[in-house]
Amino acid sequence: MTPVVEVLSKEGPARAVRLVTTLTKSLGISPEAARQRLSRARAPVERLSGLLPRREAFFYLQRQRNTQRFWDHLLRDLRETGSVYACAIDGLRARGGIVPVDEFSVVSGAPIALKKQVSASGVRRELVSLGVIKEEELGGLGRCCIAEGDAVMAPLDTVRVTARRLTESVILDGLREWAWKNGIGSHATITIRGEGKPCMVGPFKWDLTGPCYLVSLRRKNRTNGFVVADVFTEDRLDVPHIHYFIRKVQIYDKSLKSGGLFPILMADSFTGEALTEGHKAGLMMATHKSLFGRHTAQAITNLMDTLVRVATNVAVDDQRLYELLDQLSEIEGRAGNMRGVLFELLVAYVATRAYSGRIDLRVVHTHRKDRRKAEIDVLCARNSNEVHIIECKAKVPGGTVSLEEVEHWLSKLPIMRDYVATRTDLRERKQTYAFWTTGTFEPDATAKLTYEQQQRTKRPIEWKDGEAVRKIATELNLGSIRDALREHFVKHPVAKLRSVVAET
Repeated sequence: MTPVVEVLSKEGPARAVRLVTTLTKSLGISPEAARQRLSRARAPVERLSGLLPRREAFFYLQRQRNTQRFWDHLLRDLRETGSVYACAIDGLRARGGIVPVDEFSVVSGAPIALKKQVSASGVRRELVSLGVIKEEELGGLGRCCIAEGDAVMAPLDTVRVTARRLTESVILDGLREWAWKNGIGSHATITIRGEGKPCMVGPFKWDLTGPCYLVSLRRKNRTNGFVVADVFTEDRLDVPHIHYFIRKVQIYDKSLKSGGLFPILMADSFTGEALTEGHKAGLMMATHKSLFGRHTAQAITNLMDTLVRVATNVAVDDQRLYELLDQLSEIEGRAGNMRGVLFELLVAYVATRAYSGRIDLRVVHTHRKDRRKAEIDVLCARNSNEVHIIECKAKVPGGTVSLEEVEHWLSKLPIMRDYVATRTDLRERKQTYAFWTTGTFEPDATAKLTYEQQQRTKRPIEWKDGEAVRKIATELNLGSIRDALREHFVKHPVAKLRSVVAET
């Protein structure tokens, strides 16, 4: 056993600087002699190059590759050097170790494009090529980045990732409303993740972005700065988890001449060390409880749990759903994103009762031929002979579904059918495609649906307005669900205000 093999066996994988120090002390040789021994090392000694600064190599034994010790030591050494790759790995792990590919740039700490900086796509490619993270299609989530060294994803884990993302969209909607009400940004100009608009400020992607006109953020010849935020749920964030966000803020501040930032990092909770580090970096470190209050923070936690329960056919009390909607209505934003998520949850719950099947939520699929992407809101596989694919459209009280929205849904049907065709457990079943809304359909939208229904006999379509959805809940003896639909989607304060305005 050579000295290098002996040190690696005892101390574990390490970067060159660490090994040189250890060899110098243990063998009583000069640093230069230790470096020579490393350079001459052969199998079973292996090297990983490309991640550490100044082309420094990371050494390990062949038998150590892909062990937990390997990943832990690699991340330790990347953190020591302040590497952007460490930020990306830690940011990925802060999101549970898995994110859709197009969201990797948010948590990577790297810019989309900026001189003298590795781009987010470059970081992702390098980590994938070296086997530090992997990319693969995960059922219903689309192509994802997964941190190696973490537990293998189980079906329940993919459900939890979907539930987490839906819950985070509710938090973002509430955060946007809070920013608007407190004069931090304009509601109409704040964008959040998942709305189909680029959440960019400078060269970085964020979960929430918008112009901010606070005087402290103005710079020379700039009338505004920007509010930016990233949001997490479920886990407590530690110091390494927040470094990617600090890096984005610091690089933006040093490299650009745009207005200043109002940076908000929001999570269920932070460690004391993370709070200290974040405040030192000038961040607003917000928790669900500190921003929304204890009752709403608990409702956010309950939403996450309820989404997982509904998607995995675990019994849920419909009264609990009613109370959940009542609690979350306190942070509802004008854009109605939270309304959409909660309606999907109600539809999923009703579908499990109406069709006695298992549920998939927010299934993302890219057509195998034309590469168009679409999202299935609710998929219910009924027993062994039917599958129901439901589009959910939550409307403000008194709202209507337009012809344009119906045509958009019809254009997605080929993508949804292609997804069913990829599932061996679904492709032979009778397929029904439905459009459910809390509002009503405009006459030309109804005419279009009626015409298409007559043409589509092999894979039929159907639609239900708010009254029809409430009728199903009534027939299934889901009184609390019926009441929730009426009180939160029909007789909402917004609807009462509209009726008063119409009367005057």
